[in-house]
Amino acid sequence: MNNRDKENHESISEDYRKWSYMFPEYLFLDRNYKICVAGKTVEGLLQYGSGFLQNKCINFLSRKKEVKSSLMIQIAKNFFEWKAYTLKAKDGRAVEVEICGFKPDRGTNSAIAMHVRCSRSNFPATSSLESEKIARWISGNLRNPLAKIQNLINLALINKNE
Repeated sequence: MNNRDKENHESISEDYRKWSYMFPEYLFLDRNYKICVAGKTVEGLLQYGSGFLQNKCINFLSRKKEVKSSLMIQIAKNFFEWKAYTLKAKDGRAVEVEICGFKPDRGTNSAIAMHVRCSRSNFPATSSLESEKIARWISGNLRNPLAKIQNLINLALINKNE
């Protein structure tokens, strides 16, 4: 690799890093559905290192290779709301996500921006007993501070009226 190629590669890597930090929950795809930038949160969720996903087809993240065709249908109107997808992590496990996306430009050469969030199904369900404990803890720990705030407001109102 000559110096010019090395500088160009370093510049691309630096640009990738900046975009990845600025848009941590996004995937940016080119018109061929290759990943241009994967945000830091997305890379972390799927356990890939920084820049590993760059220039990979979106189907690289799919077990059944259906993500690209589904996205092509979804993005036909330049925008789609949250839709559930199963992506493949580096270790092969399935990661449930929800994706919404848009094309900033209506042209066929336009890039695609996709917001990726972890699906609620990835979080363990809490039992009603756990929920009750949390609610009791919150109400018990907030009761005194809220009462103090209310008393201060009342004092302020009394002083204002005098």
